[in-house]
Amino acid sequence: MNIRTVICLCLCLAGSRGLLAQSAETPPMGFNVVECLPQSDTICAVPFARAPVFQGVVLSSSEAGGQVTLTPEGDPAWTINEYQTLYFVRVLSGAKAGMYYQVAANASGTVTMDLAGDSATGFDAGVTFRIHPFWTLSTLFPAGTQTTLVTSTGTLANQRRSLILLPNVNGVGTNIAPLETYYVLSSGWRKTTGEFSDNVILFPDSYFIIRHNHATITASTFYTPAGNVELNAVTSPLATRSGGQQDNFVSSGRPIPVKVKDLDLISSGAFLASTSTLNNGRRDLLLVFDNSVPGINKAPVKSYYYYSGTWRKIGGTADDGDDIIEPSQGLIIRKYQNASNATYFWTNTF
Repeated sequence: MNIRTVICLCLCLAGSRGLLAQSAETPPMGFNVVECLPQSDTICAVPFARAPVFQGVVLSSSEAGGQVTLTPEGDPAWTINEYQTLYFVRVLSGAKAGMYYQVAANASGTVTMDLAGDSATGFDAGVTFRIHPFWTLSTLFPAGTQTTLVTSTGTLANQRRSLILLPNVNGVGTNIAPLETYYVLSSGWRKTTGEFSDNVILFPDSYFIIRHNHATITASTFYTPAGNVELNAVTSPLATRSGGQQDNFVSSGRPIPVKVKDLDLISSGAFLASTSTLNNGRRDLLLVFDNSVPGINKAPVKSYYYYSGTWRKIGGTADDGDDIIEPSQGLIIRKYQNASNATYFWTNTF
């Protein structure tokens, strides 16, 4: 895979009123480039955040109905619900450092987040957080100016060119088919079932698939994500189930190549070590795609497990912990069955 990575360590003073109020600086900026082959799927993620609109410190918090409401220090004087739905809170410190939560609503001086089944424990006074806008289809790939996707000529099936497929993050089991498919017109984004889809969210801890499958697409395009580099921890929840293995569609969250052994899967307690090298002794698996090989509906080409202090590839005999996970690459973590359906939290530090 032809990937070039650039991290621009140019710190600039924040321009939004909330950031200025906290005398904060934005994170450094960066970008990288991924080649998207013709007649192929490219499994991609976004390892950069959009610029934060607020950074603050928790004064107090309260929980009700599966949501938590934060009151920050100072008076942010927000417009009512200006951050609703299309924004998220990233926790920067405390017990929940690295976690993110979608904003459900905001008042002039509070922000309410959907806990998505998590507990409200850990939003203590003094915890720092940021509010970021999500990437959406229209902000990552603006219709009329983007060059990664070949623009469709109409809404009919034979007029659609490049597609974006989103994984079914709530699907049960393994080898789960993508849930939704989108295409871009010169006027905006559409779902294949007809809905206008500019504001479809691309979540920061998952991946999407760029599909160049139309006969007219004969040359590579290039996906060039850019934005803020998150220097703090990033955390992804990993689901399990009692009836068998469970696939989790994730990314490293980092804009640079990372060795398998440096993903913090073991140190965070999120990855269950195997009891032997045999098939019936393997537990959690890390599944990696190869974007340099063309193919549609491609399967992962590498499967890693952790045994006796080392990372191993299925079919290999050596310590493979130095193998590289590329930036902007999607991954699957296949969790071993768990009698209590527990959720594990993978915290990755830069």
